[in-house]
Amino acid sequence: MEACLLACFLPRSVYFLTRGDVMKSRRLLWFFRNTHQIPIYRFRDGYSDMRKNVESFRQCYEVLENGATLVIFVEGSTSMVKQLRVPQMGFGRIAFGALSRKCIDALPITAIGVNFQSATIGGGYAVIKIGETLESSEYLKDYQQQPRETLKLCTQRIHEMMRPCVIHLEDSSREPVLNDIIDSAEILMIDMHQRVLRDQQFADQIDDLQVDHSSSAIKRVCRPPQGAMEQLQNVLLMLCHFSIGIPSIVSRRMAEHLIDQPEFSAPLRIGLAIILFPIWLGTIYLVSYSIDPRLAAFAVMMTVLYLVLWKVAAQHCAEIFPRGRAHYQDVADLQKDINQLMLS
Repeated sequence: MEACLLACFLPRSVYFLTRGDVMKSRRLLWFFRNTHQIPIYRFRDGYSDMRKNVESFRQCYEVLENGATLVIFVEGSTSMVKQLRVPQMGFGRIAFGALSRKCIDALPITAIGVNFQSATIGGGYAVIKIGETLESSEYLKDYQQQPRETLKLCTQRIHEMMRPCVIHLEDSSREPVLNDIIDSAEILMIDMHQRVLRDQQFADQIDDLQVDHSSSAIKRVCRPPQGAMEQLQNVLLMLCHFSIGIPSIVSRRMAEHLIDQPEFSAPLRIGLAIILFPIWLGTIYLVSYSIDPRLAAFAVMMTVLYLVLWKVAAQHCAEIFPRGRAHYQDVADLQKDINQLMLS
């Protein structure tokens, strides 16, 4: 997911270092090449594959010399945790190797963090946060004299630069509680640019918060619908959601079947949904048109209204309905509880 977001939003041509073991299929090599992915092999991949890193490093040097951006996931492993792990030294070897070729005079290394509310559940936020920059050329002379010590120093500096860019939880066992707090606070609709700062504050102070899964501040807004009117609202919403959301459901099932690792299933789900969504809408339109052209026009109108206007309408018109009024009262109370948690 991080690679997909960075490729879409970074303003320069972007190349990625990718785990070599996922690039062994010859049938998919065309895809990896055309999406600017360069394989990198680890000790666990075996000595014969490790020798291929010579060619991978050469490709990295050429990318940097051509002025493109090389994205390296410095933690060296993929894990869906809100915790910054110690960076590996490989990024430093690539940087100093490129500088040693004397084809470039400067090579800045910029810290970038990608934060998700949830990497596996749709509808949450994702924020790219760009941090400080380290100019690796300033360390080149030290590297030539003391390579290992200089690599350690640069790695430590990168770790310090990355820390403000990500939501970091020292005790990973507290992550379920942190996720509950974040989900509850998300209902308060805080401005997108402030979400990471808020969630970083939650993570930094979570040990001081007297809160767990049974907290009323977390569970208050999760009550079942009450009364016939609320039940009818839920039925209509679910019908709209599942009729439009079929491609998302199908893509999730297919991704779970094709890939065992949840870290890699989300990008596949997005790709499948992009393909399936127009096919599904086209099928709905053709079936509706074959029944009655007016029905097809109505189906298109309802789709546009759902996709474009639903969230706006939900925010501004929710107080019209009984559940909406109760929900907003819960949110008002929840704001006080969250503030109290943070001050306690």
